[in-house]
Amino acid sequence: MPDKIIFTADLHGKREHYEELFSLAENPGARTIIIGGDLTPHGYGLDGILKQRKFLTDFLVPRLDAFSAAAPGIEVFLMMGNDDWRVNMDVLRSNAGRSFRLLEAKGNVLADGTLLIGYPFVPITPFRLKDWEKWDKKLTGQENFFGLRSTEDGIEEISLEERKHEKLETDLLKISGEIEPHDFIFVSHSPPYGTLLDLISPESHVGSQSIREFLEKHSPRLSLHGHIHESPYVSKRYKEKLAGTLCVNPGQSFASKLHAVIFEAADPEGTISHTIFG
Repeated sequence: MPDKIIFTADLHGKREHYEELFSLAENPGARTIIIGGDLTPHGYGLDGILKQRKFLTDFLVPRLDAFSAAAPGIEVFLMMGNDDWRVNMDVLRSNAGRSFRLLEAKGNVLADGTLLIGYPFVPITPFRLKDWEKWDKKLTGQENFFGLRSTEDGIEEISLEERKHEKLETDLLKISGEIEPHDFIFVSHSPPYGTLLDLISPESHVGSQSIREFLEKHSPRLSLHGHIHESPYVSKRYKEKLAGTLCVNPGQSFASKLHAVIFEAADPEGTISHTIFG
């Protein structure tokens, strides 16, 4: 049976969606689950940090352990997104390797040898949580430059206008220098700018120009995205070809069933299907 991958993002702590994901993985004989960011319930301030930490320690980590015990042949990869407090990464790092693996910029390797690279940072958003935000090459007019970042000592107020050295482009150039010239799958929480995957209205694109240029330069086999939940409903598309790369954003909705895509690792474009859109 061909190896199948299930990708989803933006579950935001909704346990029903996690249970749908685990059930979905058992039915098609999946070998890999990828969760591309925004793992935990929304929450601001110290209460939000503790709320998300409790979700990780009391639900997600033990639930992944139970899933791994029941389905030992399925690998799970995950990363945080812009709505997850970064200070809680220690929970994930201390438990990674047992029932799940963290998506890192240096990449992991799938069962078929494909390199898997993760990148959680996004362009500056209108939101206050700034742990995973950096400057992009293009502004959209939606930015809020002031907000909060988490530290081991608590929360600090920051101005991203004073941190223009923190750039998505710099990170992606570093990744470019580390990846070997072979096939890989790129998992970026932000979709590329100016596509069918980054629309919040018919004329408003809020994806990343730097990520777009990275994809155009390297042409990975596949790029997987999230972050803009509504984009498939605005554009009527959840996938698009960009410089030879199949780019996917399954979207997400808490009012309906899990939004996820399923595909065969060897032929994503020819085999991909969506849990809602078919």
